Amino acid sequence: MRTASQRGSRTTTSRTPPRRTGCPRPHTPHPPPATPAAGTHRPHPPAAPAARHPVGAAEPIQIAGSWEVTTVHVPADQPAGTYWYHPHLHGSTAEQIVGGMAGVIVVEGDVDEVPEIRAAADVVVCINELKLKDGTVPACTTGSWVTGVPSTLTVNGTVNPTLRLRPGEVQRWRLVAATAFTGLSLQVTADRTALTMHQIAQDGVTFTAPVPLSRLV
Repeated sequence: MRTASQRGSRTTTSRTPPRRTGCPRPHTPHPPPATPAAGTHRPHPPAAPAARHPVGAAEPIQIAGSWEVTTVHVPADQPAGTYWYHPHLHGSTAEQIVGGMAGVIVVEGDVDEVPEIRAAADVVVCINELKLKDGTVPACTTGSWVTGVPSTLTVNGTVNPTLRLRPGEVQRWRLVAATAFTGLSLQVTADRTALTMHQIAQDGVTFTAPVPLSRLV
């Protein structure tokens, strides 16, 4: 989802899985008939995907069948940046995230008007971690519910995609590591040589100056 500098509300529609009682954790899931909650967060660098800071407020509404509409209200003073969202039903959050139920919210604003940033191609890169066994997400019934289940990493919903960059081209990558179990790092190479990237923001906070680095962790 993308919202401009004037802010406002953005709506997303998703199909929610059948309600379960939740993972065996030291907390109590929301009792029926509460509908699945939705969480919106600032993104974290690949090595620390857990999110802490919310953006706006989300209001889920159950509609016909198992479809759900969630409206995210972005306040007028929300800083521009890249954020992510996922279902937040306590006791089922991890199960839903490893099923791919996470996405990106881009809040546009003043930083996007910097000439060098405005001139760069704007590319959203959302990495999801799927845990599938026999084509489905295992039910979270024990603390070791995904032990031994390999991770399938997708980028914008595709396995092993190719992001094309022309010689001399500058791209702005909005990186979101929407993973639940795996820490990631990023390196761009040419002829086995690491190329320099310039980090301009983290956790939805824009830096005062770009930070050159050869690997993002």
